[in-house]
Amino acid sequence: MIGNLQSFAGFASFLLGLSDLTQAVSVSPHVQFRATNRIHNLNDITLIQNSWYENDIEAEDELSSLILIGPTGRGVKCCNDRDLDSGEGQFTVATTGNMTTIIRDLDGKSPTVELGAITVDVSPPGGIFNADKFNDELSSIEFIGDIVE
Repeated sequence: MIGNLQSFAGFASFLLGLSDLTQAVSVSPHVQFRATNRIHNLNDITLIQNSWYENDIEAEDELSSLILIGPTGRGVKCCNDRDLDSGEGQFTVATTGNMTTIIRDLDGKSPTVELGAITVDVSPPGGIFNADKFNDELSSIEFIGDIVE
């Protein structure tokens, strides 16, 4: 009986994450989808194409939230540096029993996770620009699996 309730609670959390995702996609005018295991340079993804005399807006250093939906124990490694380099800071988010991870704001020393789990693998270095925070500075991401809860 308890196992059934836990399964239902996990499924309800999954639906909540799916609902948040569909709502976010429906209100955002600049959505890009990719089917890949890793993105070495988020600067290769143009979110807003401007005219030839204006700089385009790319995904690098622009993403401010994250929703991960997948099987329990799957995750995403997020790096502030290109080519999955951890030198500028790195964190890993993972799905737990609810199959969903939601981070509404990627700012801070450790972004606050609503559902799921986050591990700060390498804190960002101090300095003028990032002041020990992740500050929406993602530059590369990679999907990983088999993370132990």
